[in-house]
Amino acid sequence: MTAAEIGQLDLHGVALALIGACEGHIGEKVAGEGLISLQRAFHLAGVRKSVSAGWKVDESDAQLLLGRFTKNVFVKGVKPEAALRDAQRAFVSGSLGGAGATEPSHWAAWAISGSPLDK
Repeated sequence: MTAAEIGQLDLHGVALALIGACEGHIGEKVAGEGLISLQRAFHLAGVRKSVSAGWKVDESDAQLLLGRFTKNVFVKGVKPEAALRDAQRAFVSGSLGGAGATEPSHWAAWAISGSPLDK
């Protein structure tokens, strides 16, 4: 799907979207509109919060980190911001089963955007 197609959807009932495409919050500058990205399209469609990557990430790194993130949010009920922080820390320490990687290029691409007021 394109950002334009996503922006036309009615996603007002969606509290959190996980955008798996690399560089989901990187977009194209459009005069009078600002940055058009997948992340922005999901918010325009009504999603309250989204998680996306700012650069291309290794698939196995993403699976480890996002696996921990989704378990924290959907199984343990942890707020998305805390869940992402925990997953990033666990990734760096190697407690996710990988060797751990302190280099930010492995874990820091992922960010949350949206309303800070959502519970």
